[in-house]
Amino acid sequence: MALSTNALIDDFDTQDSLANTTSLVSDGSFSDGTNDLDAWTNSQDAREALGILLWQYPSGTVDEDGSFELYARLIDVDGTVDTGIPTATHPHIPMGSFPVKDVGSTATNVAAVIFLDLARTNTKSSQVYHFYVLNQSNVSMSAGWDLTIAHKAPKPK
Repeated sequence: MALSTNALIDDFDTQDSLANTTSLVSDGSFSDGTNDLDAWTNSQDAREALGILLWQYPSGTVDEDGSFELYARLIDVDGTVDTGIPTATHPHIPMGSFPVKDVGSTATNVAAVIFLDLARTNTKSSQVYHFYVLNQSNVSMSAGWDLTIAHKAPKPK
């Protein structure tokens, strides 16, 4: 299918896998943002990105109204000062919600995609992020899950 005149085309750069996920994330718990995921640097100073979560669950029934919530911790926002680590009482910087609806009966290779508005969180050039996932799906997310970030390429000038 050919593109029509004046079609909108979004260009996303290479996906950066942050996988380092050797532990499961229990329902109602946060992932460990420094041990479960590698830090991500917004080296392109992108204003927008996609977050892609690939996950598995060993057993149980997924809550169709559940989700995986993505939170960010910004590193070195003022020289050496970081924002707080997300906790249940102070989740800090919400980045979006990965839906778990209609995952089917399979327990492997479930994918969810969200849009990330980086313009509201970039505090400097090449902002470094630590991401945390809050599991609200009613099942444990198995070890080996992956978060991938693909920043949106800037439009040519």
